[in-house]
Amino acid sequence: MSFDFIPDDGGTPTPKDASNTKGEPSPEREPIEMLLIGSPPGIKMTILNLYKRGFAEVSAWSRLLPTGKGGGGK
Repeated sequence: MSFDFIPDDGGTPTPKDASNTKGEPSPEREPIEMLLIGSPPGIKMTILNLYKRGFAEVSAWSRLLPTGKGGGGK
């Protein structure tokens, strides 16, 4: 939903409340859980990207777990 995001100086959509990265949900937002499946480098890059966008602190994520599907879950 594009109305939930505003462009930053680089034209990349970012959350309106990007300053709230302390782990507490905003009053108007519902907390969610997210599962990332992929290669360790891809997961780490995605976590850093989400942090830069104000989604969550890097430390808020659990440790990487093996999927049992060699090749990064493919």
